[in-house]
Amino acid sequence: MLSNKLNNEVEEMEKELREIEKRETLLKIILDKKREELKKQKESDRDIIEKKFTKNVLSLENVDRDVYITFDIKANYKGNINLKDFNNNMSELEKWLKEQKIYAHSASSFRNRSIQWYNMSLLEQLKNLCWEVKGDKLVGLDW
Repeated sequence: MLSNKLNNEVEEMEKELREIEKRETLLKIILDKKREELKKQKESDRDIIEKKFTKNVLSLENVDRDVYITFDIKANYKGNINLKDFNNNMSELEKWLKEQKIYAHSASSFRNRSIQWYNMSLLEQLKNLCWEVKGDKLVGLDW
């Protein structure tokens, strides 16, 4: 009688174990599908970002190399300017930048970078381009 009871308990535990294994297998399948969906979504997001930045970079590459990105002391983007607008005279450009109290860096330096680089703030990008940064400001500037 005791052995029958133990035998029944063992059979019941084995049955529960098989059920758990079935659920585990099912959960692994669901988890694998979710991982694959997440991977596809990340790839899709990356493709969208790459297309957006590629379009922006290509548009920069199609213009003259005398294009500069302008920004203030806190690296807030102000726009693009072309040296041609200053009769290809760097002194005139520098004078105008000083009057506006803004700074500029050649747009060509922003080309052909990794997606991670484009995801950085302009301040981080400028720091990466050897601008001196202290806190949230550019330092060591002429004006």
